[in-house]
Amino acid sequence: MVGIAPVFDGLGALGFVAATVLGWLNYRDTEAESAFWLTFSFASTLGAVWTVSLMFEKAGIYAEVLNL
Repeated sequence: MVGIAPVFDGLGALGFVAATVLGWLNYRDTEAESAFWLTFSFASTLGAVWTVSLMFEKAGIYAEVLNL
């Protein structure tokens, strides 16, 4: 049985994805702060990838699927 930690990791990943979308929309709409919003979006994307990898690891799928 999967614990509750992967569920919260999935919720955190959704938060990072929402932050990426918000940063991208702000990057598109602003001129002066565009470099900040692009960096923010990139960092949020890295956070989403990291959180999804933690979710897979805690759910027990990481070793079977991502074992290189």
